[in-house]
Amino acid sequence: MQTKDQNSALRNLSALVDFSNVINSSLDIQFAFNNLLLTCLGKFHATRGCILIKGVNNLLSVSSTKGLTQESLNSFPAVKLSDYESNKEFQAFLKRNRLALTQKIISSDGVIGLLILGERIDGSKYSDDDVNFLKTILNIAATAIENARSVEKLKLLNRELDGKVNQLRSLFDLSKEFSGILEKDMIGKLLVFSIIGQLMVSKYAVVICDDSNLEFLENKFQHEKLEPALKDCMPTELKQVIQADEIASKFSKLSELGVTLIIPMQIKGETKGLILLGERRSGLKYSETDIEFISSVGSLA
Repeated sequence: MQTKDQNSALRNLSALVDFSNVINSSLDIQFAFNNLLLTCLGKFHATRGCILIKGVNNLLSVSSTKGLTQESLNSFPAVKLSDYESNKEFQAFLKRNRLALTQKIISSDGVIGLLILGERIDGSKYSDDDVNFLKTILNIAATAIENARSVEKLKLLNRELDGKVNQLRSLFDLSKEFSGILEKDMIGKLLVFSIIGQLMVSKYAVVICDDSNLEFLENKFQHEKLEPALKDCMPTELKQVIQADEIASKFSKLSELGVTLIIPMQIKGETKGLILLGERRSGLKYSETDIEFISSVGSLA
């Protein structure tokens, strides 16, 4: 005849097997987070909880949450994984939201985040057995989370590769198009359309520079303000790509107009024109690959 402890152990083992089967059934990382949190809330009869994952600069961010209000989440402090135990604001956040138990999520790459559970419905404390069982759950979950993150990274790399292939195809097609066009206006339009199509740019301008003279082939910025702003920055002296931060510090008038990227068009090392771009409609920043593509398009023109 089985004892009460044996029955409890069998139930826990069965729960672990079921949890492992479910959390490993999908490579969607949000599914893994949500399943982990819901399983822990149900197992320990907790009122609330959240999962924090290490991100850029070792900072923790909320990846999944149950039972916490948006107001509470808005007050989540900036805290690094390495000092969450000593961070007073973070400890105050836990106390304020009645979050009673914090456990590390540890994968083969080290600590990747934290699981935090609130007080239990019946008001009882978490026992040592509870903590040990939770650690076992987290060991299983950590593997599933790492697998899901690896898949996310592969998807991102594939998207970047697809984008690079599309850009190379565009450059090949453009090289043939430009070779058959002699009119500057047509070159400007083709240049703009190729960039807009690839990068979804909000504002843009293509400018031909000849000493102190400027010729606008295309312009979606405020013309009456753009021309004097460009003359002030001596466009023929611009030899390198200039990005948003440098534009803001050196050419404030251009920055105020919404210019976030300047690409020189050069012939034998001399700047003969500029491509000016505003923010992307997606809100994404221009990557190094994007800048290389725009520079290549400009050199073809």
